[in-house]
Amino acid sequence: MTILHVINSMRKEVEGDRLDLKDKKKEKVLNAMNELNSETLNGFLKSYGNLTLRQTELIRHLDSMEIIHQLASSKKNIQSLNEERAEIQRRKDVSHSKLKSLDSEPVKEGIVSLALDLGIELFIN
Repeated sequence: MTILHVINSMRKEVEGDRLDLKDKKKEKVLNAMNELNSETLNGFLKSYGNLTLRQTELIRHLDSMEIIHQLASSKKNIQSLNEERAEIQRRKDVSHSKLKSLDSEPVKEGIVSLALDLGIELFIN
């Protein structure tokens, strides 16, 4: 294992006083290096492998859950409804704008004239 070779090389540097470390620091570094051995690294790699396998199993389980697919479908439906609602609102705004731009005076005059013809006096503001 390359990691162990690097640690051993570092240990030799520390033990040979080729690094500027105080005695307490030197002792801490050597203790930490002693804890990193092949058993520790193999245990870490085994644990990592087990966790990776478990993650893969959980992802497969999640993919097989119907509720996840239903949520994705519902999200698409909601998005579609929101787009439809926005389009309806846009059309409503356009229609409202067109209605505002119409000149209602001729209509008012026509109604007043018709009412007068019928003998009704009508005032429209």
